[in-house]
Order: sequence, then C-alpha cells, then structure tokens
Amino acid sequence: SVFMYLPPSMFYPAFCLKLAAASGIPFHLIIKLSVVAADAGIAVLLFGLGLKLAGRRRAVLWGTLYAFNPVSILIVSFHGSITSLMTPLMLAAYLLFSIDHRRYLRSCALLLGLATAWRSFPILLLPLFLTALPSRRDRAVFTAYVLVPNLLWALPFLWADWRAMLSAITAYSGWGLHHGAFGALRALRLVSIG
Repeated sequence: SVFMYLPPSMFYPAFCLKLAAASGIPFHLIIKLSVVAADAGIAVLLFGLGLKLAGRRRAVLWGTLYAFNPVSILIVSFHGSITSLMTPLMLAAYLLFSIDHRRYLRSCALLLGLATAWRSFPILLLPLFLTALPSRRDRAVFTAYVLVPNLLWALPFLWADWRAMLSAITAYSGWGLHHGAFGALRALRLVSIG
C-alpha cells in the first residue's frame, strides 16, 4: 500500500507522535488540539474575510456560524480528521491575496502550495488566483511557488518508485467519491459519457 497524499500530510502524524514522546502529552490529544486550533483559525479567518469583503456585521456572522456549526464540531470532536488543517492555509492565502496580491504574492502561493501538499484538491483554486493576477510574470511566479515545493517534497518518493506514487495519487477514490488532483478530470469524463 502506498500513501495517496504528498509527504507533508504523511509526516504530520509522525511529527505529532514524536512531539507526544518528547512532551509527555498523549498523541491523541496533540492531534485533536491541532484540529481544534485549525477550526478556531478557520473561524477567525472567515471573520477576517468578512471584514474585507462584507463589513463587520457579516464578518461576525461568518465567523460565528462556522464556530458553532454542528458539522464542524462533530468532525473535530468525534471524527478527528486532520484534513481540516489545510483549510486555514487556503483561507489565509485568499485573505492575503484579497488584501494585497502584489505584496503577498509569494506568501499566498506558498500557503496554497502547502494546502495542496496536505490534500491535492486545493490545486483546483489555482486558476482562481491566476485569473486575478495582472501579468504573465506574476502568474508564472505564483504557479512556481505553488508547484515547486510540492515537487521537491515528492522528489525522493518519485525517485524511489514513481509509478507507485503517481498511481496512488491519481487513482485514489473513497466511498464512491473521487478525490485527488484528477477527481475533476474523472468527473468530466463521467459527464461526457453520460
């Protein structure tokens, strides 16, 4: 069996295990606290986006609705999926981009790249960012800052067995829903064949 995500997502639980051994804090608590912190960060980032895009009243509403959303509370408290750790990265990239994309171009791209390293579907946001950039040079720099770190993280694994890694990443699907960077392509194919 080959892990179907890029290395940062795979190494995070190992990091938490090492942190648990070094600190004496139980592993499950470290994992849960990181997911709770990510959800709190999502609420704060939604508040920040609301301030930027819709005013203070809606900003408070956006942050509060997420913070007390029963689905997110259930996922954090019961399921404990670490997938939510990438959402603050995507939101932070978008918030910084909406504040000043020229000033935060590289930071936004690195945040989106890290979110993409965590799970592959945030790459679907790349065209959203690219279409908002004014120059070909900015689009090239943004794309490079998103993709090159992911390639560097994947390089040792690609070197060891590129067929197995690419097969795991591109062929992964779960519970009838297709995930991964090629999920959108699968969906288009299914739509085209009826």
